[in-house]
Amino acid sequence: MVDSLLTSNRVKKSRLGRTIVLGAIAVALSIIWLADSWGVDRAELWDYFLTSVLFVGVFVAVGVFAGLLFWFVKKLIR
Repeated sequence: MVDSLLTSNRVKKSRLGRTIVLGAIAVALSIIWLADSWGVDRAELWDYFLTSVLFVGVFVAVGVFAGLLFWFVKKLIR
């Protein structure tokens, strides 16, 4: 509680971003390590990774498009 009073929003955001990046790196390295220990081919693992990024990217693109569409319609109405 006291920590929230002593830090600014900028510091909180940079901590959150740093935590997310470090967590993503740790997960990626652990997946690679587990794949090596279980004998999974790295090319196959890379294909799975690209497929999952594409899957998430499609939903992000649809969300951004819908948000822009709502913004544009709102702008036209006013």
